Amino acid sequence: MKRYLNYMFRTTLLIAVTSFFNGALAQTHTDYLGAGHMNGVTISSSGGAAADNAANAVGLNPTDEDASRFLAHATFGANYETIQEVVDIGIEAWIDQQLLMPASYLLPETQAMWDASLANGSIVPGVDDYFGSYHGTKAWYNLILQQPDQLRHRVAYALSQLLVVSGQNDGLDNGFIIAHYYDILAQHAFGNYRDLLYDVTTSVQMGHYLSHLSNPKADPDANIHPDENYAREIMQLFTIGLYEMNMNGTLKLDANGELIPTYDNNDIKEFAQVFTGLAGDQPNEVNIWGVDFYTGIWGLDHNYPMIMYEDYHDTSEKILLNGTVLPAGQSGMQDINDALDHLFNHPNTAPFVSHKLIQRLVTSNPSPNYIERVANVFADNGSGVRGDLQAVTKAILMDPEARRCSERSNPVQGKLQEPLLRRTAFLRAFDPFNDENVFYADLWWYWDEINQLPFAPPTVFNFYKPGYTPPGPISQAGLVAPEFEIMYSATSVGYVNQAYAWTFWEAPLSVSIGYVDVETSLDMSDEEALIAAGDHAALVDRLDLLLCHGNMLESTKATIIQAMDEMNDPWNEWSKLPMAVYLTLISPEYVILK
Repeated sequence: MKRYLNYMFRTTLLIAVTSFFNGALAQTHTDYLGAGHMNGVTISSSGGAAADNAANAVGLNPTDEDASRFLAHATFGANYETIQEVVDIGIEAWIDQQLLMPASYLLPETQAMWDASLANGSIVPGVDDYFGSYHGTKAWYNLILQQPDQLRHRVAYALSQLLVVSGQNDGLDNGFIIAHYYDILAQHAFGNYRDLLYDVTTSVQMGHYLSHLSNPKADPDANIHPDENYAREIMQLFTIGLYEMNMNGTLKLDANGELIPTYDNNDIKEFAQVFTGLAGDQPNEVNIWGVDFYTGIWGLDHNYPMIMYEDYHDTSEKILLNGTVLPAGQSGMQDINDALDHLFNHPNTAPFVSHKLIQRLVTSNPSPNYIERVANVFADNGSGVRGDLQAVTKAILMDPEARRCSERSNPVQGKLQEPLLRRTAFLRAFDPFNDENVFYADLWWYWDEINQLPFAPPTVFNFYKPGYTPPGPISQAGLVAPEFEIMYSATSVGYVNQAYAWTFWEAPLSVSIGYVDVETSLDMSDEEALIAAGDHAALVDRLDLLLCHGNMLESTKATIIQAMDEMNDPWNEWSKLPMAVYLTLISPEYVILK
């Protein structure tokens, strides 16, 4: 066994990077009408667009592998039945079903976990009322492992890495506070980006995290100046980015061939004046201290957004980007809404946000054409509406660059699958179950090993910067690979160790209600039947479909089959299935999502 562990460990560290470029090139595909192969193909049809669709596979039912790959982009993982559902009804119909599905939310899940903890005595009122953000991540795990509105939560999770707040921040380390913020993202995941910007801007969580909660107007005599933190980040990270860009995401250059900044320090100061006067509201709560402008997040009910305290708002004239003027004497909320409109309608916002969402859902290096197609939908959903995230999501997932079978062989296409999604994809593939029907997974160990925990990025720049490029072939090719920023020697070893624990020790199944353990199992009955029949090749093919979406190389399959074939000792028979799953989980074809 040790020989196979060492082999796959080296593969994870050394081959994962090169497989980003070359792994798919070794794979062969059988051409068929609808496979997406267009070279040298001419199709005539009286149906017009239907001819192109026949070759692009747009609107046609996908193969098992195509459905599996699509679900890796659109969900936190899929079992065999969900893959077959997509095969039966088609990708677009599945998306449409998801867009119409009622939303589920994290706050009720968090409350249920709190109530269960009180009921079993693991939390004693008045003694240990602390309920950290870590507990909220347990509740989130239960949510995404069970709720059917997978696409909504996949987009909400992507938005949480764009519009970042973190439970690592002092004051936000509370499961209920983080759950409320996440629910803002879930609520607007299929809504309008302008509405989302407003709710994020006025949330007490973002106000505390980026310090525009209780941000007063200037008082030069007292050496008080408006906080500039949110003013900077709403431009740099949430809307327009650092440099002017074309609709396809490429950067514009001035007459001297230099990049053109979207804003400067004076612009930050002007926007900082806009975001003055916001502070907490608590209309249904009265405490012995009362609530005033300077009440911090510890004294506020997180269910209420910030409100405007006009006496603390700067009412002077403000000059925004490109000479746009907010006249003096406006109300605080008028200034804020005008500023949000200004940024929302900036030419950069459509390609900037589109690019970031494509990276989170599909591929690290979308082509300029892909970005432009999605950005055009952001700018106009076809009905004159800008910022329609429902339309943007569909455009990202239905784009030919996302769905073409040929993209599997494109050395530029794909991304390193972030560690958190490797775990959820594994669990959702095999239908975890227990008597309590709860999955409050303990994530401390995994966080320590792989450096990623939901809603706990180390900075406002997320777990990894969108433009990060690791040294070596990816950097030399002028490409980026954000997730590689948290893939280094320690986390690579940590992930291999975790995958071993999942499969041989059933460690991810150690879940609890509060601190009371609940025995949980995975449904691998279909896989066990293949082991019983001695059909190792069929088992590996099934694991390839469920976890690698049909991208597993023949050489990897041969290694896994050989490992099982050599376990002929009756004492080792039980370990054939966990060995096969383990080697699949640490294979480049699982770690790299093509």
